[in-house]
Amino acid sequence: MLDRRFTAPGRCTERVKWTMSRRTRARKTMIYLDCSGVRFGSQLDEKHLFEWAMEIPGILRWEQDTLVVRTILSQASLRDLVALFSRYQIPMAQLAQFRTTKNEDWFASPEMYWQGRVFGTSLQIASHVQEAAGAPGCEKWR
Repeated sequence: MLDRRFTAPGRCTERVKWTMSRRTRARKTMIYLDCSGVRFGSQLDEKHLFEWAMEIPGILRWEQDTLVVRTILSQASLRDLVALFSRYQIPMAQLAQFRTTKNEDWFASPEMYWQGRVFGTSLQIASHVQEAAGAPGCEKWR
C-alpha cells in the first residue's frame, strides 16, 4: 500500500492508496480541503457547517478542520460545496482542482460569482494561458 502526500501553502493534501487483488488494481483517491480559520457567529453556526457539509454527496468525513472529499463530485455536490465555502469564507482556490472537461463550461465560467475566488482574476487566467502557450514577452504572474 502506498501513501503519498503533497502539501503546498493554501493547497489541499492528496493521499493516494493502492490496493491489489488478483484480478484488479483499484485506486482510491481522496482530496483534503483545509477549512481552518473559519469564524463562527455562534455554536449553532459552527454545528451547521459540519452538518451541512456532511449532507453533500461525495463528502466523506471531517478530520478536525479538514474536509475529506471524493475526487469526483456531481454538479449538484460541487455547487453545494462552492456555496458552503462561500458562506463560511473558506479559501475557495482549493476548489479549482475539481475542474474537469465535463464541468468547465459552468464551473469555470467567468459569469459565475465564484470565478475570481476559485480561479483568480481574468488577468491572472489570461497570464497563465499565455504563459502555457509560450507567448513571447509573457512574464509569470506574481
